Amino acid sequence: MITPTPRQLEVLRAMAVGQRQPEIARALGIPVQTVKNRASAAYHRIGAVNGMHAVAILDDVCPGWRTRGEPPAITRDEVAAQLRVLASVLDEPRGAE
Repeated sequence: MITPTPRQLEVLRAMAVGQRQPEIARALGIPVQTVKNRASAAYHRIGAVNGMHAVAILDDVCPGWRTRGEPPAITRDEVAAQLRVLASVLDEPRGAE
């Protein structure tokens, strides 16, 4: 299982409700760079490319993660499936412009 750490999870939960990194840093009493580091580590851990993608993955594989006390657990197979979906979207031909 792949699980964000409790500190990574608090950053992801704040991002899920629309808080920006400076707001998260102020609310948690930590530097903005620490928020960025935790977010980046969480993305890497669950196979996300950015905050929106991380929230979407967690919403998809762990409904209720935003309000539960325990961190969501994601299997490596679920991460691989999410990466395949992302790759297929990126490989889709774009319409003529």
